[in-house]
Amino acid sequence: MATVYILLDPEVSLIKIGRATNFPERMASLLTANPRLSVVHKEETEFASKLENMLHKHFASHREQGEFFKVESDVAIVYLNKAHQVLKEMDQIKIDDFLKAEELADIRMPDERDWQLVNELSSLESQIADLQVEQELLRKHLMQRIGTSAGVSGLATWKIQQSARFDSSLFERDHPELHAQYSKVTASRVLRFRRFLRTDSYDTGVDEA
Repeated sequence: MATVYILLDPEVSLIKIGRATNFPERMASLLTANPRLSVVHKEETEFASKLENMLHKHFASHREQGEFFKVESDVAIVYLNKAHQVLKEMDQIKIDDFLKAEELADIRMPDERDWQLVNELSSLESQIADLQVEQELLRKHLMQRIGTSAGVSGLATWKIQQSARFDSSLFERDHPELHAQYSKVTASRVLRFRRFLRTDSYDTGVDEA
Protein backbone atom coordinates (compact mmCIF):
# COMPACT_ATOMS: atom_id res chain seq x y z
CA MET A 1 0.00 0.00 0.00
CA ALA A 2 1.05 3.56 -0.65
CA THR A 3 1.11 6.48 1.77
CA VAL A 4 -0.64 9.82 1.51
CA TYR A 5 1.26 12.43 3.49
CA ILE A 6 0.88 16.00 4.68
CA LEU A 7 4.11 17.88 5.30
CA LEU A 8 4.61 21.36 6.73
CA ASP A 9 7.10 24.02 5.73
CA PRO A 10 6.89 26.34 8.78
CA GLU A 11 8.96 29.09 7.21
CA VAL A 12 6.36 29.82 4.52
CA SER A 13 3.34 28.30 6.34
CA LEU A 14 2.54 25.95 3.46
CA ILE A 15 1.64 22.28 3.53
CA LYS A 16 2.65 19.72 0.94
CA ILE A 17 0.15 17.00 0.06
CA GLY A 18 1.54 14.00 -1.79
CA ARG A 19 1.65 10.25 -2.21
CA ALA A 20 4.50 7.74 -2.09
CA THR A 21 4.86 3.98 -2.42
CA ASN A 22 7.97 4.14 -0.22
CA PHE A 23 7.42 6.97 2.22
CA PRO A 24 10.77 6.85 4.12
CA GLU A 25 12.66 6.97 0.83
CA ARG A 26 10.44 9.76 -0.51
CA MET A 27 10.78 11.75 2.70
CA ALA A 28 14.56 11.47 2.65
CA SER A 29 14.58 12.78 -0.91
CA LEU A 30 12.29 15.71 -0.03
CA LEU A 31 14.38 16.65 3.00
CA THR A 32 17.47 16.82 0.83
CA ALA A 33 15.76 19.50 -1.26
CA ASN A 34 13.98 21.20 1.65
CA PRO A 35 15.23 20.31 5.16
CA ARG A 36 12.51 22.48 6.76
CA LEU A 37 9.76 19.98 5.93
CA SER A 38 8.20 18.05 8.79
CA VAL A 39 5.55 15.33 8.83
CA VAL A 40 2.23 16.43 10.30
CA HIS A 41 0.22 13.42 9.12
CA LYS A 42 0.59 10.30 7.01
CA GLU A 43 -1.94 7.64 6.07
CA GLU A 44 -1.08 4.26 4.60
CA THR A 45 -4.02 3.15 2.47
CA GLU A 46 -5.03 1.09 -0.53
CA PHE A 47 -6.91 4.17 -1.77
CA ALA A 48 -3.82 6.41 -1.85
CA SER A 49 -4.20 7.58 -5.44
CA LYS A 50 -7.88 8.50 -5.06
CA LEU A 51 -7.32 10.05 -1.64
CA GLU A 52 -4.48 12.26 -2.87
CA ASN A 53 -6.60 13.31 -5.85
CA MET A 54 -9.53 14.23 -3.59
CA LEU A 55 -7.26 16.34 -1.38
CA HIS A 56 -5.71 18.15 -4.34
CA LYS A 57 -9.13 18.91 -5.83
CA HIS A 58 -10.67 19.99 -2.53
CA PHE A 59 -7.88 22.46 -1.79
CA ALA A 60 -7.29 23.49 -5.42
CA SER A 61 -8.23 27.11 -4.75
CA HIS A 62 -5.54 27.23 -2.03
CA ARG A 63 -2.74 25.86 -4.20
CA GLU A 64 0.41 27.98 -4.16
CA GLN A 65 2.73 25.87 -6.30
CA GLY A 66 2.84 22.21 -7.31
CA GLU A 67 1.78 20.15 -4.28
CA PHE A 68 2.06 23.08 -1.85
CA PHE A 69 -1.12 24.60 -0.43
CA LYS A 70 -1.93 27.56 1.82
CA VAL A 71 -4.04 25.51 4.21
CA GLU A 72 -3.84 24.95 7.96
CA SER A 73 -2.51 21.46 8.62
CA ASP A 74 -5.33 20.55 11.02
CA VAL A 75 -7.92 21.52 8.39
CA ALA A 76 -6.19 19.29 5.84
CA ILE A 77 -6.03 16.40 8.31
CA VAL A 78 -9.75 16.66 9.09
CA TYR A 79 -10.65 16.55 5.41
CA LEU A 80 -8.20 13.70 4.74
CA ASN A 81 -9.83 11.58 7.45
CA LYS A 82 -13.31 12.41 6.15
CA ALA A 83 -12.37 11.61 2.55
CA HIS A 84 -10.67 8.39 3.62
CA GLN A 85 -13.82 7.24 5.41
CA VAL A 86 -15.91 7.98 2.31
CA LEU A 87 -13.57 5.90 0.15
CA LYS A 88 -13.71 3.03 2.64
CA GLU A 89 -17.51 3.15 2.72
CA MET A 90 -17.73 3.21 -1.08
CA ASP A 91 -15.44 0.18 -1.25
CA GLN A 92 -17.67 -1.73 1.15
CA ILE A 93 -20.79 -1.20 -0.97
CA LYS A 94 -20.73 -4.11 -3.40
CA ILE A 95 -22.94 -3.72 -6.48
CA ASP A 96 -21.00 -5.67 -9.13
CA ASP A 97 -23.46 -8.58 -9.13
CA PHE A 98 -26.39 -6.15 -9.47
CA LEU A 99 -24.72 -4.44 -12.43
CA LYS A 100 -24.48 -7.78 -14.24
CA ALA A 101 -28.11 -8.77 -13.63
CA GLU A 102 -29.88 -9.90 -16.81
CA GLU A 103 -33.34 -10.31 -15.31
CA LEU A 104 -34.94 -7.94 -12.81
CA ALA A 105 -37.65 -8.45 -10.23
CA ASP A 106 -40.71 -6.20 -10.15
CA ILE A 107 -40.36 -2.63 -8.89
CA ARG A 108 -40.89 -2.60 -5.12
CA MET A 109 -42.51 -0.04 -2.84
CA PRO A 110 -40.15 2.54 -1.25
CA ASP A 111 -39.21 2.43 2.40
CA GLU A 112 -37.85 5.15 4.69
CA ARG A 113 -34.24 4.68 3.58
CA ASP A 114 -35.22 4.88 -0.10
CA TRP A 115 -36.93 8.21 0.51
CA GLN A 116 -33.92 9.50 2.42
CA LEU A 117 -31.46 8.60 -0.34
CA VAL A 118 -33.60 10.07 -3.12
CA ASN A 119 -34.20 13.27 -1.14
CA GLU A 120 -30.48 13.70 -0.51
CA LEU A 121 -29.67 12.98 -4.16
CA SER A 122 -32.34 15.46 -5.29
CA SER A 123 -30.92 18.15 -3.04
CA LEU A 124 -27.39 17.55 -4.34
CA GLU A 125 -28.61 17.59 -7.94
CA SER A 126 -30.14 21.03 -7.36
CA GLN A 127 -26.92 22.37 -5.86
CA ILE A 128 -24.84 20.89 -8.68
CA ALA A 129 -27.14 22.44 -11.29
CA ASP A 130 -26.76 25.88 -9.70
CA LEU A 131 -22.99 25.51 -9.50
CA GLN A 132 -22.77 24.40 -13.13
CA VAL A 133 -24.60 27.55 -14.25
CA GLU A 134 -22.33 29.71 -12.10
CA GLN A 135 -19.27 27.89 -13.44
CA GLU A 136 -20.34 28.40 -17.05
CA LEU A 137 -20.92 32.11 -16.42
CA LEU A 138 -17.44 32.54 -14.93
CA ARG A 139 -15.87 30.51 -17.74
CA LYS A 140 -17.46 32.80 -20.34
CA HIS A 141 -16.26 35.89 -18.49
CA LEU A 142 -12.73 34.47 -18.52
CA MET A 143 -12.97 33.50 -22.21
CA GLN A 144 -14.10 37.03 -23.01
CA ARG A 145 -11.10 38.41 -21.13
CA ILE A 146 -8.70 36.10 -22.99
CA GLY A 147 -10.22 36.97 -26.36
CA THR A 148 -7.99 35.97 -29.29
CA SER A 149 -4.86 35.55 -27.17
CA ALA A 150 -3.58 32.11 -26.16
CA GLY A 151 -4.29 32.78 -22.52
CA VAL A 152 -3.27 34.70 -19.41
CA SER A 153 0.27 34.08 -18.16
CA GLY A 154 0.37 31.82 -15.13
CA LEU A 155 -3.41 31.69 -14.83
CA ALA A 156 -5.23 30.20 -17.80
CA THR A 157 -4.84 29.12 -21.42
CA TRP A 158 -7.39 28.89 -24.23
CA LYS A 159 -5.56 27.17 -27.02
CA ILE A 160 -6.70 25.52 -30.25
CA GLN A 161 -6.70 21.73 -30.01
CA GLN A 162 -7.25 19.39 -32.91
CA SER A 163 -8.42 15.81 -32.63
CA ALA A 164 -9.46 13.08 -35.05
CA ARG A 165 -12.73 11.32 -34.30
CA PHE A 166 -14.40 8.39 -35.99
CA ASP A 167 -17.64 9.50 -37.66
CA SER A 168 -19.90 6.53 -37.00
CA SER A 169 -22.94 8.08 -38.71
CA LEU A 170 -21.01 8.79 -41.91
CA PHE A 171 -19.53 5.28 -41.88
CA GLU A 172 -22.98 3.73 -41.43
CA ARG A 173 -24.32 5.77 -44.35
CA ASP A 174 -21.49 4.84 -46.72
CA HIS A 175 -21.00 1.24 -45.54
CA PRO A 176 -24.27 0.04 -43.97
CA GLU A 177 -23.52 -3.69 -44.27
CA LEU A 178 -20.05 -3.39 -42.78
CA HIS A 179 -21.39 -1.18 -40.03
CA ALA A 180 -24.05 -3.78 -39.18
CA GLN A 181 -21.44 -6.54 -39.21
CA TYR A 182 -19.33 -4.84 -36.56
CA SER A 183 -22.18 -3.46 -34.47
CA LYS A 184 -23.27 -5.25 -31.34
CA VAL A 185 -26.04 -4.82 -28.82
CA THR A 186 -24.94 -4.09 -25.27
CA ALA A 187 -27.01 -3.81 -22.13
CA SER A 188 -26.35 -1.90 -18.94
CA ARG A 189 -28.37 -0.76 -15.96
CA VAL A 190 -29.10 2.97 -15.76
CA LEU A 191 -30.01 4.57 -12.44
CA ARG A 192 -32.69 7.26 -12.63
CA PHE A 193 -34.49 8.81 -9.70
CA ARG A 194 -37.33 11.24 -9.14
CA ARG A 195 -36.05 14.75 -8.49
CA PHE A 196 -38.27 16.07 -5.73
CA LEU A 197 -38.25 16.44 -1.98
CA ARG A 198 -40.42 14.19 0.11
CA THR A 199 -43.68 15.79 1.14
CA ASP A 200 -45.76 12.77 2.07
CA SER A 201 -45.49 9.45 3.85
CA TYR A 202 -42.81 7.07 2.64
CA ASP A 203 -45.32 4.26 2.14
CA THR A 204 -47.09 6.21 -0.62
CA GLY A 205 -46.54 4.68 -4.06
CA VAL A 206 -44.01 6.24 -6.37
CA ASP A 207 -44.08 6.16 -10.15
CA GLU A 208 -41.26 4.51 -12.07
CA ALA A 209 -38.50 7.03 -12.84
